[in-house]
Amino acid sequence: MSDMLSGLLDGGWVSVLDARAAETWGRIAGESRPEVLVLAALASQAVEAGHVCLDLNRLESWRDVSDRPLPEGLERNAEVCSAWLASSPLVVTSDEITSAEGAEVRPLVLDAEKRLYLRRYWDHQQRLALGIQNRLSAKFPVQVDEHRLQEGLDRLFGAEEAGQEPDLQRVAAAGAVRSRFFVLSGGPGTGKTSTVARILALLIEQSEPSTEIGLRIRLLAPTGKAAAHLGQSIARAVQSLDCTSATRQAIPTEASTVHRALGAGGAPTRYRYDAKNPLPVDVVLVDEASMVDLALMSRLVAALPPDARLILLGDRDQLASVEAGAVLGDIAGAHALTGDSSRPPAVIQLVRSHRFVPGSGLGALVAAVHAGDVDTVLNLLEDPAQPDLRRIDPEDTNGLLLELKRGYEGFASASDAPGRLAALEHYRVLCAHRLGSDGLIALNALSESILFDQGAIDPRGEPWYDGRPVLVAQNDYASGLYNGDVGVVGRPVAGQSLDEPDGPNLRVLFERPEGGVRWLGVRRLGPVETVFAMTVHKSQGSEFDEVLLVLPREPSPVATRELVYTAVSRARRAVCLRAGVETIRSALSHRVERMSGLADALLSGPT
Repeated sequence: MSDMLSGLLDGGWVSVLDARAAETWGRIAGESRPEVLVLAALASQAVEAGHVCLDLNRLESWRDVSDRPLPEGLERNAEVCSAWLASSPLVVTSDEITSAEGAEVRPLVLDAEKRLYLRRYWDHQQRLALGIQNRLSAKFPVQVDEHRLQEGLDRLFGAEEAGQEPDLQRVAAAGAVRSRFFVLSGGPGTGKTSTVARILALLIEQSEPSTEIGLRIRLLAPTGKAAAHLGQSIARAVQSLDCTSATRQAIPTEASTVHRALGAGGAPTRYRYDAKNPLPVDVVLVDEASMVDLALMSRLVAALPPDARLILLGDRDQLASVEAGAVLGDIAGAHALTGDSSRPPAVIQLVRSHRFVPGSGLGALVAAVHAGDVDTVLNLLEDPAQPDLRRIDPEDTNGLLLELKRGYEGFASASDAPGRLAALEHYRVLCAHRLGSDGLIALNALSESILFDQGAIDPRGEPWYDGRPVLVAQNDYASGLYNGDVGVVGRPVAGQSLDEPDGPNLRVLFERPEGGVRWLGVRRLGPVETVFAMTVHKSQGSEFDEVLLVLPREPSPVATRELVYTAVSRARRAVCLRAGVETIRSALSHRVERMSGLADALLSGPT
């Protein structure tokens, strides 16, 4: 290994996997120049950090996960670096890629904008862009009964009046019916789910004269928790729709994860449905689309029939996926999708929140965080007239203890697992990190200690103690549990059915997506973690009455405006923020920027 690559590895700028991958590629392809191998390792590390590519134009501002710039001595000039790469046997340029043949042996792709990709991520990006553009093109025109559509819009949204400001929900519904690809973005309470329920009703009404089997609709989400929430939300929204009972009954209210819909197999990248074996669907709706990474979204789009509609629902300003890509943000930001005189807009951003009453302090806080308005955020958190908004100083240890005791008072007073499970939906601790004194592990331990002192739980020695709240850490299709599901360890209540009648006394109680509860023996569960506290990333797709957000004491690259916005927008009523003033200022001024070429790829696709 070259001294240059070893220096990056020893300094922690790249992982052992990144360095060894670059070294192996170079040995196979006959590339020995250390400067090229360093760039190859950095491209691999970029993917680990959530980027789709390494943008050579941003080497000057590159920061690793510890917020450190690249070490001195590395070339940062994009022109010089791209010249090295263009002459390397490791690299194929985007202009040279005319087919998969001959290009597959080269692990890296350099595009015209001086972005360096791992080949598989270049392929994912291009396939996704092409799939979206094909749906927006004239290749598969959408047949719309305009008279029926206008009648449906007037019935479901109210008739339009001259001079009145356009109803964005109505505009979104019309655009979704007239297009095979549509994105509906908006913050908390902006009416995304109620709008989508009406979109589905309009689509079903459009299909009634032309099909006897009905419109095949699938509701999807990235996690089991988000899927359950989507199904419940659609079921509530459907009840108030002004449509026929037949239309109402045709709207599905059960949702599944994207992985399960694609037929995920034992291997992480093996799926039953793909371009050769497409999903039997006419309409696919994906909620919480900001959590879907590039690779998964590319596979989903590839598995759709060419004439199927795809509707993405989410908040473009939330945290992006844990894996590589910020797909929803890239799509919403691509100005080619805003439509022209001959094509309806493919992206609508809802801006008016219906969750918060006029003058709501929480609504003002969410808006101020979204705008990065630090002074307003701090004023709201310190305003005695806003009792539901609070800030605890990081040095105020007693203040944190009192907040946790108050927040989990309902959990402590509950006498059984159903009561504790309900209390968990009332209050949750969210944090940016897993490790450290401000991290998930420490906060879970502190919460357990407080509840133990109150006599509510006894976590000593036994991992599956009575009252332990657990978060499922990975999908388990056999048991019907999914990443993000939350349960509580307890003893079954008399009269409640058991999945395993002969197991140990302690079981885990989960809510069923369709309603009701189920008890599972602890031996049936895969990886779980205690969930008095959870990361902000894991909280996406959930809502709680109250949220305590704990930020690290020192400014951190993980603590960003998007993270704070995602956390405070999980709350329905109240937010407490444990953080110093400077940490809040740093977080709100630090935006997540993921390197990607998806927006450009969408612009250059077919029209």
